[in-house]
Amino acid sequence: MFLGAQAPMPEAPSFTSVSMPGPGAAGIIARQKAFKARVMLSPGYTSQIGEVLGMESPAPVPPDPMTMTPTINVTPEVDGKMFLHCSRSTADAVRWEYLIPNTTGWSFLADTTRAKNVVQLPSSLMAQPERVVIRARFIKNNLPIGEYSQNMTVVTNP
Repeated sequence: MFLGAQAPMPEAPSFTSVSMPGPGAAGIIARQKAFKARVMLSPGYTSQIGEVLGMESPAPVPPDPMTMTPTINVTPEVDGKMFLHCSRSTADAVRWEYLIPNTTGWSFLADTTRAKNVVQLPSSLMAQPERVVIRARFIKNNLPIGEYSQNMTVVTNP
């Protein structure tokens, strides 16, 4: 083609014209709604039949509260504050705790009801930059539910 003998261009192919489909039948949505209502009102109709026919969506299964684990993100701010972000899910609140390495026991930091929060650290952590481990747990009806989140280690910024 590129290196062969020169020849005239072949004619372009011609295609037959195609007619586009016309508009749908008028009132089809109203007829479909009437049919659905007639099926749903018929004797012997159950919600299981409606799910199979696609007329009803299956009832959502709520998550088991005892298996819920928060996903957290912690960012140190200036003046001894921490930006806490957590996926709150269906819980009422999130309880935040902190641990200073090489000490025993977790200490209460805050209970929050929003997904994004700025929390002031205790004055005992304000003297100098210090490494702190933070975790969270969901609260529902004032009781802890589910598992603790993963531990996040951050350095305070006094």
